[in-house]
Amino acid sequence: RWGSEEETYSLLRNAAIDPVTCPRGPDFDNIQWQGFEEPSQHICTVPISNAGRLYGYLMVGANPRRPIDDDHEQFMRDLATQTSSTMAFFVSMEESRKRQNSLENQLAASERHIRYMADHLDVGLEHLNLDGKVIWANEHYFSLIGQEPTTDFQTLRLPFKSHVLEEDQPKILAAWEAVVKGTSTNTTEFRMKKLWTPPSGPPIDATVLLSAIPYVEDGEIKSVVACMTEVSRLKWAEAWQARAAYEAQEAKRQQSEFTDAISHEVRNPLSAMLQLANGVSGCLEDITEEDASPEECLQIIQDNIEAAKTIIFCANHQKKIVDDVLILSKMDFMLLTLSPSPSRPLDLAQNAVKMLHATISEAKIDLKVEEDESITKLGLSWVLCDPLRVAQILINLLSNAIKFTRQESRRCVTVCYGASIEEPSNSFGEGFAWASSKHEQEDVTNGEEWGDGEQVYLTFCVKDTGPGMTEEERSRLFSRFQQASPKTSIKYGGTGLGLFISHTLTEKQNGKMGVISKPGQGSTFAFFVKGRRVPVPPTPSSESTQEFVFRQLKAAQENVTPDATVSEKPKKVQRPNILSGPKIPQYLDPSDVVYHILLVEDNIINQRIMRAQLIKAKCNVYVANHGLEALDNLRRSDIWEETNGTGHKLDVILMDVEMPIMDGLSACREIRSLEKAGKLTRHIEIIAITANVRQAQVDRALDAGIDEVMSKPFVVPQLLTMIKSRLGR
Repeated sequence: RWGSEEETYSLLRNAAIDPVTCPRGPDFDNIQWQGFEEPSQHICTVPISNAGRLYGYLMVGANPRRPIDDDHEQFMRDLATQTSSTMAFFVSMEESRKRQNSLENQLAASERHIRYMADHLDVGLEHLNLDGKVIWANEHYFSLIGQEPTTDFQTLRLPFKSHVLEEDQPKILAAWEAVVKGTSTNTTEFRMKKLWTPPSGPPIDATVLLSAIPYVEDGEIKSVVACMTEVSRLKWAEAWQARAAYEAQEAKRQQSEFTDAISHEVRNPLSAMLQLANGVSGCLEDITEEDASPEECLQIIQDNIEAAKTIIFCANHQKKIVDDVLILSKMDFMLLTLSPSPSRPLDLAQNAVKMLHATISEAKIDLKVEEDESITKLGLSWVLCDPLRVAQILINLLSNAIKFTRQESRRCVTVCYGASIEEPSNSFGEGFAWASSKHEQEDVTNGEEWGDGEQVYLTFCVKDTGPGMTEEERSRLFSRFQQASPKTSIKYGGTGLGLFISHTLTEKQNGKMGVISKPGQGSTFAFFVKGRRVPVPPTPSSESTQEFVFRQLKAAQENVTPDATVSEKPKKVQRPNILSGPKIPQYLDPSDVVYHILLVEDNIINQRIMRAQLIKAKCNVYVANHGLEALDNLRRSDIWEETNGTGHKLDVILMDVEMPIMDGLSACREIRSLEKAGKLTRHIEIIAITANVRQAQVDRALDAGIDEVMSKPFVVPQLLTMIKSRLGR
């Protein structure tokens, strides 16, 4: 019953699940009753709840004229059910409203976050319908295509013709077709018409990575979301890295070739020097053992004098190579300086020619020096320049012209000099290809030692009637350690440094170097350097002007290797007579012969010296200048099947590797092929005599069929020991 507070709480707890009817307490005495206006004797407490949640209670006074029976209890239960249902409906509506408001707020916040991110991402976003019209796009999208942002999206379509390079438009169209017809993401790269400026180098086409994502509902594509990311920096970095890797690999390859060339150029004369020194050291023993006559002693002395001259000649050749490498080292460390002095253009040209007079005469080349009319027009008699560096360039170009012309039927070289006030790049006619400049050079003539005379450019051309060059060969010129063709060093000799050094020296003097050439029409090399006009200087008291210039040019010759071969000698060193004497018997008495040898060597000095040493060692020696001559000699030998053993006897072949016409390895492969074909009656021993001594080069020689490699330099006793071990006798 309703009573105390504690009793009331207990009653409510009991009514939390089902209605509870109890007698009326005094708390209800002052209530105005409805119905019969009689106070109810019982109060029914009806719980209002839903889904286990209690919302409150409904207090109902029972009809005082009806008994509290089962019908009453059932009515109360029905009333509780109806009341709870009604309350649940109103509560559900309120909660739905609150939940909807919450979801709307969350959605709005999420949209704000997404839009904020979309507007601040470095990614262009656009939403397109299947017709290619833009539904929405962020600001970065407009930045990527180079267009002002707009909200009028209906006028926008895929940026084909207006923003993408024409050659990449098919890629965009193909990607679009693929994504609207399929359900997978499509990714492609394309280039924009706008340019992107890298950290270094010229501007390049901007590159964009496009990812097109289909938006699918109920298995059907409704629209497309496109993400555009500019990858210009990445593409530039990839290209730069690839270029750097290629250049590093190419530099390594070129340096390897340079090392091989230097090794070959140094070892070749060194081998001759060792063999000559070995002969000189044993001459006393020859005199005492053979009881030589005075005439024979005189011949031995003359032979030793010629051997000494040859050793000096070879040593000078090696010195030139070392000087070239030193000049190159100075260039690398920026230690090369200019020393301006008054010079006459005519003296520069004529004295460079005089320095190579011996080589020109030997090669029987018709050489002319011509003055351009610009000298007279400008009234230029003297100019302040560095005659040493100009001489280095001229001697290099002249030496190359001589080298490539000496084998031609028509041998002409023309040197032309002139001058110009303006930079004369366009003064040499069409088709002239200038070497690219790698460094910005300060104006050297601004130095105090150059004075304040008028700035002028000296121009020089060296034209030859050599074989000329293809466009590909021209592109390789002026590069470090490179020649026009990999075969150039074999056919004409040299290390490939001359033009690189000349080009660098020209740039050092604010000038350029270039060439025009066609196969079969010869080549014309030209360069110009910057200087200043000076008045006629007083003649130095200690030496004449001519002597002064000549002294400078002589110093230049000591510091320049014009890609020279052994056959291109300095002026003061005469070619030793060992090339034509002393007389060596062609064949020895058969009873005295130890070995029958075919010597294949293109270097005349090495060939002559080695043949003399081998004959002295009681060997019968046949000589060939290249691989084809070696094969021709082989066909006349006793091992050639068709001679039936009647040809000259042959025990071993000494094969140089690098030779013109046919190199040693090619000749060796041909000989081994002849052996397999049965053209030779037995295996012939082939020993390579080469300055190429890196293991990879030795392996290539062995793979070609060489039996053993004798590296230069060597002396004949070492060679004979190897021959003995190979032949077993």
